[in-house]
This record gives sequence, structure tokens and C-alpha cells, in this order.
Amino acid sequence: LEMVRRNGTILPVLLNATAVKDGDGHFVMSRSTLHDITERKRSEAALQESKVRLQAFLDNSQSVIFAKDLDGRYLHVNAQFRRRFGLSKRQIAGSTDNDLFAPHQAAIFRANDREVIERGTALEFEETVDYVDGPRTNIVCKFPIPDAAGNIVAIGGIATDITERIEAEAARARLAAIVESS
Repeated sequence: LEMVRRNGTILPVLLNATAVKDGDGHFVMSRSTLHDITERKRSEAALQESKVRLQAFLDNSQSVIFAKDLDGRYLHVNAQFRRRFGLSKRQIAGSTDNDLFAPHQAAIFRANDREVIERGTALEFEETVDYVDGPRTNIVCKFPIPDAAGNIVAIGGIATDITERIEAEAARARLAAIVESS
């Protein structure tokens, strides 16, 4: 509840009420206790603000960012993930790689996830993926996400598209071969 103080400010409170009954079970009165929950409300607001900021940061990244539980179900993805794969939040929620991607691609993703879980450390992989605009090559940093006790409960990942760099290196190599042969 919210109570208005004499000075006009709002005081958030938690009301606990108990019915008091007589020997025959008839209601006699209620006993109530009010608890000031101002600090809890501030903490909840600060946490929500932090979530909004983090989401803005993630959604404005040019990298594909995701988190999956240990069974491979997507827990969170950023806007770039949804754009690159042409998927909606609804399509992704609770889905696995097997639900979203071709079998060969899903198998590679899952194998890399398992390696991160087994080693318990961040690892980098080069993965070729089929985005809406065609196949692209990414450097993917996958990392374990622990709970407060240090147990791995999820896998996170950040995928950065390196397709143009690979194509530029291949073009330089072809040019160098032409120059050498001349």
C-alpha cells in the first residue's frame, strides 16, 4: 500500500493483517502491522533502471549477443541477434539451436557450448552462420555464466562478424600471388 504522510510525501508500506476470532470462531477484530518498505522499493527501482540500461547497451551493439541455459534454451538475445536471424522474441523464447537452425549448424553450436561447460572458461570459436542476408563468418566468444555459488548455470556468447576481414585477406593473398608470378 501507499500511505500519505502529514507532510504530503508517499510512504510505501506492507500491511500484514490477521483476523482475531472468539471461542466460537466469530470475527472480533483484526490486528495489523505496517512495515516501511521504502528501501525495498528504491532497490527495486534501481534494479529496473539497471536492467533498462543494460538492455539498451546490448541492443545497440553491432555484435550478436545471447545467453542459453545448460540445456541450450535461449534465455536472452539482443536486437542484433533477432535482426541477423530474422526472428522475433516470441520465436526465440525457450527455443534451442535445434529449433532455430539447420541441424549441422545447431550441432556445431551445441558442441562449442559443451566445450565451454566442460572447461569452465571462456573460449573463442570461428563459426559460419546463415544470417538472413546469407552466410557470414563470426568470431564467437562463449563463456560460462555462474550463479552466486560459482556453479555454471548458463552460457553467454558474443559473436562478431569477420566476413569482410576474411574476404579482404583472401583478396590480398590473391593479389600477392599475382605479383609473385609476374
